[in-house]
Amino acid sequence: MASVEGSVHTYIHGLRRVLAAAGGDVLVRTGAGYRLVLDPAAVDVTAAEAGMRRARELAAAGSAAAAGECLALWQGCRCRGCPARWSAQLQLRLPCC
Repeated sequence: MASVEGSVHTYIHGLRRVLAAAGGDVLVRTGAGYRLVLDPAAVDVTAAEAGMRRARELAAAGSAAAAGECLALWQGCRCRGCPARWSAQLQLRLPCC
């Protein structure tokens, strides 16, 4: 029977291969495990926050269309399926439905 550690290494190897094919070595090994290294603009919540900051600036200048465009990127409840603790933190950053 395969060990849990061996199974984790097998899955991590496959995940790293898929991620590398999609654009680089973003899953790096650290002393304690693995770390996902991404450009903040590639993370949906970070991109949405940046979009909302820009929308607020444009709204202050008289244009509200940017906020609608930013919010249209989300489909359904942004917190659906998220663990409760993480969901609560996300709701503070981007109000949920």
